[in-house]
Amino acid sequence: MKGISFLLTSVFLNVLGQLAFKAGMLKIGEIIFHPSKIFHIGVQIFSKPIILLGVLLYAVSAFSWVIGLSKAELSFAYPMLSIGYILIFFLSVWLFAEPFSIPRLIGTIVVCGGLVLVARS
Repeated sequence: MKGISFLLTSVFLNVLGQLAFKAGMLKIGEIIFHPSKIFHIGVQIFSKPIILLGVLLYAVSAFSWVIGLSKAELSFAYPMLSIGYILIFFLSVWLFAEPFSIPRLIGTIVVCGGLVLVARS
């Protein structure tokens, strides 16, 4: 259980980063990728403060993750990432009105069960 606070902090910051990315992309809209427009696309994406916040959250998440890994076994730590799947599922439905479905809910419950099994080992 060593390092769990750093691992959980990393997971929560990762989730917040994903939510920031999605919020930013909702402001931009769908991007049609073409290699000749990569600079324009990059400027379009990274000119949004919410996207930059997402990048910052990811960076702090990575920093917290490596500290957590210095204290915990990877085989224990890595399944903690599944907490993020659960949070993203519910927060996406709530914040972005993404579809809620029973198969997605069951899949999320299966992930929770796996997390419990790994955490108890």
